[in-house]
Amino acid sequence: MFEDITLGDVNFDSSLDVIDIVLLVSYIIGSSEFNQNQVIASDLNEDNSIDVLDTVSLINIILNQ
Repeated sequence: MFEDITLGDVNFDSSLDVIDIVLLVSYIIGSSEFNQNQVIASDLNEDNSIDVLDTVSLINIILNQ
């Protein structure tokens, strides 16, 4: 199942957009919980930590689409 995960697609709708950013920020500030697949999708820089650097990466990807 892991091979079907697109980094940044936190809600698995096959689109990288502002909803993914909102979900990611919500997780970072502790307002929501993620399942294991969402954790994998959220770690854009693959440093085993979900933080503001992943959010910045996702924003940059979306802006450059």
